Amino acid sequence: MSIDKTKGEPLYDQLVEELKMMIEYRQFLPGDLLPSESEFCSRYDISRGSVRKALQILTNEGIIETFPGKGSIVAKPKLEYSADKIFGYFSHIAHRAGKTASGKTVELKRVESAPNHVYAHLKLDENSPLIFVKRLRFVDGEPWTIETTWFIEEVGNTVFGADIETGSLYEHLNAEGFVFLRSKNRITAVNLYGDDAELLDCEPGSAGLAIQRTMYLQDDRPFEFSEDLSRGDRMRLSIDVNYLADETDLQLKMKK
Repeated sequence: MSIDKTKGEPLYDQLVEELKMMIEYRQFLPGDLLPSESEFCSRYDISRGSVRKALQILTNEGIIETFPGKGSIVAKPKLEYSADKIFGYFSHIAHRAGKTASGKTVELKRVESAPNHVYAHLKLDENSPLIFVKRLRFVDGEPWTIETTWFIEEVGNTVFGADIETGSLYEHLNAEGFVFLRSKNRITAVNLYGDDAELLDCEPGSAGLAIQRTMYLQDDRPFEFSEDLSRGDRMRLSIDVNYLADETDLQLKMKK
């Protein structure tokens, strides 16, 4: 395929389709540096404006990533998961995408105190004993998510000695007889700095997703509160809304 100036289709749209096809047929692989703007202009005999518009469209679609002064690279595929099915998503979503999920336990300990908001979410008195777990999650060996979790003692005690690095933590809890009823989730766009950026191997200030999650057992008792941080360039959320339903559980709140 090449750019055809006799077509009515804009030249930048033709370049978008050309590059999409080249990426699809693996002429450019994830992480590959694309030709410069001037190289595209020379190769296809089109203006720099058309090239820039095409690259911007591909950037907006998440197909490429553009870095000022460095150029554009083919983006690595993102994992997409439903925002209303967040709990336990990591291993299953990675597996469905043909990828390998793994983890590294950063901390696992019994604690006698936690931040006040943790006790509020778990509906416990302050200074109640909890089990604290911090894990770094990987996809195909690359760090994607930091999971920080507090469990009520009854549930968390079963985590000690369990394989939570290569296995699923929620599958382990299910096998221990804990049945999950529901979860409440809050998702916020954030920037990653400091130790978080270092653990996730990304530049300070990179985009991220922060997910607060409270999990409930079958008797509607909260048993887990988590605060997860994920790389924004590796995760994508989707939300399905049924407009024919009589009621909706989706509430959009504006921060003041």
